[in-house]
Amino acid sequence: MTTFEAYLGQRGTGKSILLHHRILESERCLFFDPIGDWPGRTFESIDALVEEAEEREFFRFAFTPRDPKVDADAFAEACRYLGNLTAAFDEADLFAPPHQVSDEVKSFLLRSRHDEISVLFATQRPAAIDRMMLSQANAILACRLVDPRDLDAVRPYFGKHTELLPRLRKGQHVKVSF
Repeated sequence: MTTFEAYLGQRGTGKSILLHHRILESERCLFFDPIGDWPGRTFESIDALVEEAEEREFFRFAFTPRDPKVDADAFAEACRYLGNLTAAFDEADLFAPPHQVSDEVKSFLLRSRHDEISVLFATQRPAAIDRMMLSQANAILACRLVDPRDLDAVRPYFGKHTELLPRLRKGQHVKVSF
C-alpha cells in the first residue's frame, strides 16, 4: 500500500529526523536532498543514481540537485521509471512553490500510487508550497509552527488542534491521518 505523507515544522523542531526515520523504514527509497543532509550514498547525477539503483534490489540513495526546481522533474521521472519505492523530498518549498509546480512533478505527485510509489515530503513553510501538496497527503505530521501564514495553511487539516502547534517543543509533533 502506498502513502503520501507531509512533515512540517520550523527549522530545528525535528521534522527532518522524523523524515529520515521514515526513510530508513523503506527498503527502496530515493531521497531528493537539496541541502545535502543525507549521511548515506548520495548522487549528483540522476543517470548514475538510476544505474546504481537498477543493480540492487534494495537501496536508499539521495540525489542532491543543482537546481531543485529544474531537477525535480528528472527525479520524478527516475522514480516513475524504477517504480515500487518511496520517493522522499526535503525542502519541498524549493521545487513546489504555489502555482509553480511543473507539470511533470504535479503528474508524479498525483499519480505516483499507480507506480507503487509512496511520497514523503518535508518543508519548514507549509504556506510556501503549492496547496496540492498538502491536499494529496493521507498523513500530515506537524512539529512547531508559529508563522500565522503557515498556521492558516494547515488549519483545514488540523482544525482546532492548529492552536497546539506553536506550543510544541523540539521533537514533539501532532499527526493527522485521513
